[in-house]
Amino acid sequence: MKKTLIGALVVIPSLWAGMTWVASNKTEATFDAMLAQSQQKITETVPLLSMEKQAFTKGFISSTAKSIIHLDPEIFELEEPVQITLDHSIYHGPLMLTSDGIKLGTSYIITTLDQEPLEAKTKQAIALIFANEQPFISSTQTNFDGSINEAIDIPTINIDSVALDNIFTPTKQSDTHFKLNLAGISSHFSTDMTTSYLNGLITLGILSVTGTNDQEEFSIQSSASNIQFDIDELYHNSMLSGSVELSNPEILLSNAASNISLKGLSIKSLATKQNGFYSQASTIDINKLLIRKDDSAVIFPESKLLMSFNLKGLEQAATKRLIDIGQDINQTLVSSLNSNDSEQAEQQLKTSAGNYLSAVNDLITPAFASNNSIELSNAQGKAGIYLDLNYASSRQLIELKTLKELIIAIAAELKINIDKGIVADTELEQLLNSPMAHNYIKSSNDAYVATAVLKSGQLHLNDKPIPILDMLGTAGDEPLNWEELLQ
Repeated sequence: MKKTLIGALVVIPSLWAGMTWVASNKTEATFDAMLAQSQQKITETVPLLSMEKQAFTKGFISSTAKSIIHLDPEIFELEEPVQITLDHSIYHGPLMLTSDGIKLGTSYIITTLDQEPLEAKTKQAIALIFANEQPFISSTQTNFDGSINEAIDIPTINIDSVALDNIFTPTKQSDTHFKLNLAGISSHFSTDMTTSYLNGLITLGILSVTGTNDQEEFSIQSSASNIQFDIDELYHNSMLSGSVELSNPEILLSNAASNISLKGLSIKSLATKQNGFYSQASTIDINKLLIRKDDSAVIFPESKLLMSFNLKGLEQAATKRLIDIGQDINQTLVSSLNSNDSEQAEQQLKTSAGNYLSAVNDLITPAFASNNSIELSNAQGKAGIYLDLNYASSRQLIELKTLKELIIAIAAELKINIDKGIVADTELEQLLNSPMAHNYIKSSNDAYVATAVLKSGQLHLNDKPIPILDMLGTAGDEPLNWEELLQ
């Protein structure tokens, strides 16, 4: 028994040391791969920045590194290059004794801002804003299965515009003065090295902004809010499958003229894929919306507001190609800002525009449909606007040569339904009862209703035919310039 125990006491540390040594030899390669992936994401989202490794010092249990984010001075018309230096503490797996506790994985990287290279005024401002705390702490854990867990924490942010003016422009004060307090930001994510999926949560603390603009006071007060990510397929920062939802219990906006209260705010995006097609659905839901004058008189009674926007039948390959082309166009535009070869950039943009047109053409098929609605309801009633659009032609989009052919290819239905109680004693009620409105809106005992249907080139408004193709005259036969229309 003693021999077994002694053997274990010898073998286990040796095994840990051996595995740590192997992990330490791979640490720099892993760090380089993560920097390369970060640079790729920067290129896709903020192509005006670049990132590179400045130094790497290898150790046995842990290593250290520095990286630099560059901001191009010519693009931003700055006198000198702007560099942001990051410090990285890298712990080697498999068993890591980190400042955040014991971790199991292949590596654990803690990243902070290196303030040493910063100018004195910038250091002073950062100390003021973050109360001498680190502006952010990022921890990244790479796991045995290739997954990544990441956390980013930002402490309480206090911004006083007058105090900042005194630091940077003491002889020139801004006309807008404000104080901002945000009770920190905390985020936790899980993904992989290529960010092909993303699951996690961002929590934003209570927000308070008060100030004056042109001597007029304003205020923004917000409860703590959450942003939940459950993305199964992420392609170049575009969600193709999964969901993202922002929720906030209460937001209050006010100025000298009015006060706006939003309670129970939810903004959600949902993406799905089925049978070779993507679908996108977005909703903005405000459980209670109330607008008052500064004297507390009600401008807009407490109401529920729900907006919904849906796209269906987006061909998968064409969707990804459209995203790729959009990335190419953005990068070409940024590159052209810092290039003397404008003709080459123009040619690249023309090529990308042609590819974009081709991708849109492949994207719009008879399966394409759009369903949208805006609904408002309160104790007095309900009002809604509903719009459905469908591509109803068997021909490809760019095969349509004239405006008439395009109108014939579109099937659409617009419905408006307004309960009379919700507009009672308002200017809108007077407008809806005007002689001009009677040409477009039908009035019943309890509601105003309007319906417009477009199908096969025939338009009906409240069941009455409108000769839309005849009304176009010769303009309907003019050729369509798809390149201009889709720019």
